[in-house]
Amino acid sequence: MRYLAIFLCPALLGLAVAVGQDEPKSLISSDLVAWSSMQQPRAPEDADPTSPPISFRSEPSSNVFVGSLVREVSTFMLRVSGTSFYQLDDQQAAQPFEGKRVRVLGTFDPERNLVHVENINLIF
Repeated sequence: MRYLAIFLCPALLGLAVAVGQDEPKSLISSDLVAWSSMQQPRAPEDADPTSPPISFRSEPSSNVFVGSLVREVSTFMLRVSGTSFYQLDDQQAAQPFEGKRVRVLGTFDPERNLVHVENINLIF
């Protein structure tokens, strides 16, 4: 009798739970579609219609480049590795550091492989 109760109780409990559940709802309901079609796009309450649109493109930020300044014909280049060179836009600022290891602060223009120099410091 005890064994019958141990096996019968969980079975009856599972049957009661299964009968008590409703039919599963469809993932797409007509209420959701009707509600979505009634929406009207609106501008945010605090938006100023005369202000220019927000641009998510930020100004280029300054980077630090470390390497040796070498002269290629009449142009100073920053050699950052054995095969990587960047041209510097301020040739006069680079001239005193020819052949020396430097730290260049500036923004990189990948289209022209050019560093817009803000500052050049000698590395000791």
